[in-house]
Amino acid sequence: MILFAPNITGPLFQVAAAGGEPVTITKVKPPQTSHQFPAFLPDGRHFVFLVQDATGNSGIYTSTLDSGESARIMTADTGAAYAPPGYLVFVRDGT
Repeated sequence: MILFAPNITGPLFQVAAAGGEPVTITKVKPPQTSHQFPAFLPDGRHFVFLVQDATGNSGIYTSTLDSGESARIMTADTGAAYAPPGYLVFVRDGT
């Protein structure tokens, strides 16, 4: 499965690695403006992504391929990535 953000604003999409029709996987809820930088977690079902909103309150969220629901993890300025053996690396306040 491949996750991607086709636009500067809007939700994330998924498409099978073998190809096919892209399907929306996240829902942008106001004041959110975009979902960007998706990254899978080790189980291959969960992923993290950056949510930007109109109030400047960006954050890292998590969701699964099986659910349209997402949950905020933390405030951050950029997307996050998993680093073994169990770290989530991200930038906040330039650090």
